[in-house]
Amino acid sequence: MQRRQFLRQAAALSGLAWVGSPVWGATGAAKLTWQTDLREAHTLAVEQDRPILLVFSAKWCTYCHKLLREVGADKKLAAFVSANFVPTQLDFDKEKRIAEVLDVESLPTTLLLTPKVDLLQRKAGYMKPDVFRKWLDEGLAKQAEIRQVNGTLAP
Repeated sequence: MQRRQFLRQAAALSGLAWVGSPVWGATGAAKLTWQTDLREAHTLAVEQDRPILLVFSAKWCTYCHKLLREVGADKKLAAFVSANFVPTQLDFDKEKRIAEVLDVESLPTTLLLTPKVDLLQRKAGYMKPDVFRKWLDEGLAKQAEIRQVNGTLAP
């Protein structure tokens, strides 16, 4: 409960929203746009009724760059992420308090949060694109289960 309250407060109090940053993709391909502001990401998640895909990374983290590059370079995976999530990337070194509250201790760490900021799942470490896609599918299935239990399953 404290984490959810903290995330809502952090989203409400974070600095000016920066719309996003394109991540590597094939030439001519639609690029995956990552939010870099938790407040903006939360607003979009609520408006679009999509989970937040939150990746903690750092400039110095080789596997963070590899994960983000591969997700952006895989056209099908990038389209899937864009269609089903609010992709958000936070800098571990700049967002230490949020990382602390979410128990992020190693990089990359990837989390899926509902629009109400409930944790769907977490994964520390690098994932190959096919493993990443399967992990995302599992997160969407968990969200569907939660909606069904709560009686809010969309028609």
